[in-house]
This record gives sequence, structure tokens and C-alpha cells, in this order.
Amino acid sequence: MLNNQSKDIQTQFALSNELASSLFAPIFHPSVSDPTRRQCFSILSQSQIQLGAYQFLVDQINLMIASYGASDFPTTSYLLGHFNSTDFSAFLQLLSTLTPPSVEEYQALIQRVFDQSENYRIAALLSEARLKSITEGRNSAIEFISANSKIQLKTRPISAAEYNPLDVYNDRSKAIGPMFYIDKFDMEVGGLPPGRQVIIAAYSSHLKTTFAINMLYNNAVYLGYASSFYSLEMSSMEIYELLYILHAQHPKFAKNNVSIDRQKWRTRSLSQYELDFFTKEVIPDFRSSGGSKIYVRDLLDFDDGFSFASFKSDLMALDDLSPQGIQMFCVDYIQLAARSSGSVQSTGSLIQAVSNWVQDTKKLAQSFKRKRIVSVILSQISRDAYESAKSDKDHTYDITVASGSSDVEKSADVIASIWYGKTEREQSIALMSLLKCRQGATFSNERVLALPSINYIGNFRQEVSVSDDFIASLISGS
Repeated sequence: MLNNQSKDIQTQFALSNELASSLFAPIFHPSVSDPTRRQCFSILSQSQIQLGAYQFLVDQINLMIASYGASDFPTTSYLLGHFNSTDFSAFLQLLSTLTPPSVEEYQALIQRVFDQSENYRIAALLSEARLKSITEGRNSAIEFISANSKIQLKTRPISAAEYNPLDVYNDRSKAIGPMFYIDKFDMEVGGLPPGRQVIIAAYSSHLKTTFAINMLYNNAVYLGYASSFYSLEMSSMEIYELLYILHAQHPKFAKNNVSIDRQKWRTRSLSQYELDFFTKEVIPDFRSSGGSKIYVRDLLDFDDGFSFASFKSDLMALDDLSPQGIQMFCVDYIQLAARSSGSVQSTGSLIQAVSNWVQDTKKLAQSFKRKRIVSVILSQISRDAYESAKSDKDHTYDITVASGSSDVEKSADVIASIWYGKTEREQSIALMSLLKCRQGATFSNERVLALPSINYIGNFRQEVSVSDDFIASLISGS
């Protein structure tokens, strides 16, 4: 039976409202099957909720499991009998009135309660720190925060008047944030500080994925940023292959005069010399120069579908796995993510689902694990919008059409589009437009080099001669 901690438990449940009680509904409710109860309890046990009331109940149930044996889970009647004390009866009554959520809903609920418990815990921490600041001084408050949270204040906080922005401005060795690696874009956007959201819109087969691969590749190899790529259309193996083929075109390999492209790779028609070069030069070099900073996930990595809750959970796990943490993520593409929720039944509901996804990823980018992260979202232009732009001589998209809805347009910090029609394919170019930029000017139809056969889209490589570079030979048509 419960001991004198029950009063404290009731107080904490009251402070955190009925949402907290829902955490235990699938575990105590008699209508839930034992496998589901066990699964939900496993999810709850592994959560990072830090209110004593929850942890006390979880510990008590774990003790019962230990006494039952690893293969058994306490029955509903046993749990109700164990916790049925006078002080705890109101909580049990509330549980009986709740409808138990599904496992997927339960995972989302865990995150909501975690966020709420964190807010409660941080509010209590700051309240205590304010009191210490008044009674014991500022340094005592700083030491208290450092000792009771993950926030370590290694130096005293400074005011805006003490900060010198020129220290960072003049240190050009420090990247502002991930870059597009297309000169005109980087000139206007100026890098992507953590918390920014980018929408890249294009019609089907208009190089959305190719652009994203180049962006993640360049930022990993040249700037050292770690990223995760969520591919909902291609397998992770295919994306990894494209990255290695792209790395084979690195200027450092120009002297080898080797041409490795997607067609040769697909048809397994590399010569022995090309295969040796790929095996002994490209693979080990990419693994050491940037490959270890790119993580690719596909639908097979998500047993219960690609919901926002499962995406967020996976991203958090990758952030723990990466030695430097994840600094940028990309979803390819947002309409597939929205449809995977299972609630899309019409065009209107798809637009709403897309809006929800974009807004949720923006919030995630701005508050991810008490830090910020860059969000890159690929969006597929509708056929009607494509046909409209096709008939326009400039092939430009309206910003609302490119973003999919006014809500998405408002959420994004940067919106860009790609046009890759018949004429452009013949000329090995693509037309890229900057439709929205909070920090700079917009522009239309910037010509960029587009070589999908080697997964390249970006700046023209005019500094490399035809005789010693594979990309240059492709440009010249030789």
C-alpha cells in the first residue's frame, strides 16, 4: 500500500492536471489487453519525465513485476488493490473515466506530459534561483542552477551592453550556419542560424532530392555540420549510394580522370580500374571527411508509420548518437509525411496536415533539446501549379503555391523553388528562385549547373579545366 508519500503524489498530479492521469490509463484500465499494457508501461518507463509522482508509481510497478517474474505483468485488479488507499482513491476514480489511448497516441501523450513536466520543473527551479539571488546573491543563484540542471554556466552571464558583435563578425573562421552552397543564395540568406526553417519546393523529378543531398553533403564535408535525412520515397541505401557517387566528383579526385555516374552504378558496369578507385579512394575518404556526419532514415526504420511523434523520437535518438549532435534535418518530402498520418482524406485535409507538419517542425527546430536546429523541408508542387508555371515564360511559382498554404508561408524563414524543364535538361541547368527570405532580397530564375547523372546541382565549376575534371568534360559534352 501507499505510504505517506501519497499526499505529495496527489499534490503533484493536481499541479500537472488530468493529462498526467492519462499516462496510467492504459496500464490500470481493465479494457486494455495485457500486451498493450506491458508495451505502454515500457514506453512510460523509458520516458524522461522528472516529476516524483510519476517516478514513484513507475518504481512501485517495477517492484511488482520483479516479484511476479520477468514474463508476467501485474493484473489490473492487483494494481487497483495495491494502490487503493484513501489518499489515492480520487486518482483511481479519474482513471476509470478515461478512454485509454492507442499506442501511437500514447507516445505523443508521453511527449506532451514530458514537455509539461519540464516546464513545471524549470519554473520551480527558476523560482528557487530567484529567491537565492535575493537572499544570497547572484553567484549563489548561478551555482544553484548549474548544480540542479543540465545548464552549466561556465562564465557569468553578460548583458547586451557588454557583448561585442564585431568579435564574431571579424572571425570569418566561424560559419554562420549551414549554407546552400549556391553563391546567389548564400549572398542573400547569409547562412542558416539554428532555428531557421527552409522550404524547397519543386515538381516531381525536378531535383528536390538531388538539391537536398548536395546541401547536406557540402555542409558535412566542408563545414562539418551533422545532419539527418528522412527519405520517405527512396531507401536509405539508395541515398547513401548517391552520396558516395557525388563524393567521387570531388575536385581532389580530378587527377584520377575517372568517371563514375549513376548509370554505371545501377548497371554494375564500372571497369575494374573505376571499381578499385571507388573502393580504395572514394569510400575511405568520404567516411573520414564527412560521411560520418550524415544519417539517413527511411520508412523501414519506423514500424508504426512516420508520425510526427515517431520522427521526433528518432531525431532525438540520432542527436544522442552523433558525437556533435544533429545540427540540421531534412524531410523528403512533406506531403508524404502528412499522408503517413492516416488522416488525409481530401485535398483540404492534406493541406491542413502539411500545415501542421511544417508548423510542428518549425517549433521543433526552435526548441530542440533546449537548443536550436535547422529544418529543411522538401515540398512537391501540385500538377496544376506546375502546368501554370510551365505556360509562363519565366516558369516562376507564386509563393503561396510553392509553400502549399498561407500557414506554411508564414512559418518558413526561407522558401526556394526549383524549375527543371525540357529546355533546362538539354542545357544541363536548373532555374532556382528565392521566393521568401527574412534576411535578404528575393530573386527569380538563378541559373545553376544541374547534372543529375552524378547527383550534382550547384555553382558552375568554371575554375576547373576540361582536361582534368569529369564535371568539366560533362559540361563541354565531350
